[in-house]
Amino acid sequence: MLLAVIQLLAAFIYWSIFWWDSKRPEAIAQQNQPTSLSDSDHAARITLIVPIGPSDNRDEAIATIQALRQQQYQGYCEVVVADFTHDNDDIPLQALIENLANTTEGLRLRHTAVPTSSRQIVPRKLALTLGFKAAWGEWVMVVRPGAIPPDTHWVEACAAHMTSGYDYIQYYTTYRPCDTSSPLPPDTPKSDRVNLRKKPKYSPSATLTFEHIHHYLDVWYAWQKGIRFNPPLEGYALRKEWFLAEGGFSDSLAFNFGEETILIARHALPSRTAMVLSPSSTLHLRAPSTTELYFERIVRSESHQYTDVEAAPLTATRQATVVIAVYAYMAAFITWLLTRLAQVGYYLLPPDYDNEVLSWLAPVFSLDYRPIFDSLIDALCILILFIFAGLTRKGLRRIAGSLGESLPGSFSFLAFVLSAPYRWLRISFGRTYHSPDFDRKAYPHSATP
Repeated sequence: MLLAVIQLLAAFIYWSIFWWDSKRPEAIAQQNQPTSLSDSDHAARITLIVPIGPSDNRDEAIATIQALRQQQYQGYCEVVVADFTHDNDDIPLQALIENLANTTEGLRLRHTAVPTSSRQIVPRKLALTLGFKAAWGEWVMVVRPGAIPPDTHWVEACAAHMTSGYDYIQYYTTYRPCDTSSPLPPDTPKSDRVNLRKKPKYSPSATLTFEHIHHYLDVWYAWQKGIRFNPPLEGYALRKEWFLAEGGFSDSLAFNFGEETILIARHALPSRTAMVLSPSSTLHLRAPSTTELYFERIVRSESHQYTDVEAAPLTATRQATVVIAVYAYMAAFITWLLTRLAQVGYYLLPPDYDNEVLSWLAPVFSLDYRPIFDSLIDALCILILFIFAGLTRKGLRRIAGSLGESLPGSFSFLAFVLSAPYRWLRISFGRTYHSPDFDRKAYPHSATP
């Protein structure tokens, strides 16, 4: 009876949180409805900044630039490449961008670069700052290399929310699989195709998809409560005038991370912030590799220390409550199942069966089986299990329908929740191990001192 009560209570606590999380995307989608350009004073002037560093894949960056230049927008829109590579390739990035600007039709393309003499400021911070100052648009959107808009009307869909009432707009993003394998020749024997076929190098896993969604749900939950929380690092738009008035990235100059996160979490007002959820404004990102995801988690966790202090306990308590409830339910269910199997087995044994082990376990584990009462308890536990699984599946379908995601099944979600303590411990140890790398250092941008 006690195990059934624990299962019922744990399932209720879990579902009371997960149910509202599954309804939140629908509520967000109904808010901040886009305004037509006829209802606004004029079409917003937009600058798209693509920061490219030494670790970014150049082919992916060029693909992103070309996709952005194909955007159709009736207002002013430009693409600015914020270059902080300082590469020594045969064809420097600046020359490549200039060649694209002269030979490719589409939006205006410009290039800014971090001076080689700059050594005391994090290159990405300085590159973005120079990009903001060089922007001709009143709104600035930062697009990471490898991101691809869903269609040629993505900028137009995003601009529909850029009104005078907002300073910061957060759009939803999704991960897309990136197949890096080359197609096999048609004459390849069938026996060799299995060995030669390569899997995609980057593809969104179930854990990555669920973690991405839960991060957005936490952000939306905190901002709905009026608490500024650690926002994502992509799919956002900032008003240039507001960025310069708030001092840009001056709050994070002492660190080599968290430029957008700390700026938004410290200065953006919930009343002048829009959380937008629309398939037409959803930016498609390249799924990060395992190493990239590991460091993104560490940076995100470390950035929490310099953002709104009220947000971390709020979201951490909700996450811990869900994990504890699931663990309590699973422990109670497994204990009930093993105990019931032992009771039934002991009940079905012949009366004259003598076993020293069972004689010792019987009084300790109360192996006395009461068919009628225990059958009702069994029916209750099985009913709770079906309700637990069914409502979880329904909630996942609701989230997938609202976000346009293709989510795996309930078992993948259960594995994601059960593995949360492992991820938290790994992030905690990673922060401790990499803590010396968080402080700002001198950055040798060129090969010569």
